[in-house]
Amino acid sequence: MRDVAVIDRENLILSLAEGKRVLDLGAADNLHIDEKMQNDEWLHEKICRAASCCVGIDNDEECVQRLRERGYHIRVANVEDLDLQEVFDVIVAGELIEHVFNVGRFLDSVRKHLAPEGILIITTPSVFSLRARPGLLRPFMRKRTMNPTHVARYCQTTLRQLLVLRGFEIIRQGFCPSRSTSLLKAIFRRVAYRLFPEWAETLFVVCRDRRP
Repeated sequence: MRDVAVIDRENLILSLAEGKRVLDLGAADNLHIDEKMQNDEWLHEKICRAASCCVGIDNDEECVQRLRERGYHIRVANVEDLDLQEVFDVIVAGELIEHVFNVGRFLDSVRKHLAPEGILIITTPSVFSLRARPGLLRPFMRKRTMNPTHVARYCQTTLRQLLVLRGFEIIRQGFCPSRSTSLLKAIFRRVAYRLFPEWAETLFVVCRDRRP
């Protein structure tokens, strides 16, 4: 069996954010945001509780304004051109990089805001996930279409190579299964992803700047 990390996405991020200064990119997560807040499913809120301080960034001005009125420290900005005049121990880019047009500018922008020994956490849909590939199980799965706001798709190798070429050191890499309310699905995923971790829905990378 291959030694590849398969870990819950939320647990991964919150464990690394604990007690740290955190910058959360794409924080507004405006799809069903009110429902997520009501059900305590909004990741940014959980990061705020775990971190010593947390700043959110999003480009949805209307959503950001509503969240600021509720007391959240969220700013409107372009992640490819950040200039916050401060640095952070942890920068979270959850389900974001697949929306970014100029990834080089994005990573350079992130680098400017990393504290010494700071880390960047990236999670993104895996192009080799079971959901993304056709096969015998496909007819039995809920039909999914490509998100029209995605401009790129990544696998573990391409994301690692991209980060290394842009001057980052990979600390940890692996996969995150989606959570399921169905016991049968949960059992299937636990067994399948232990054997084939790349089938999991999301891949993650934890890295840091290795440039002097």
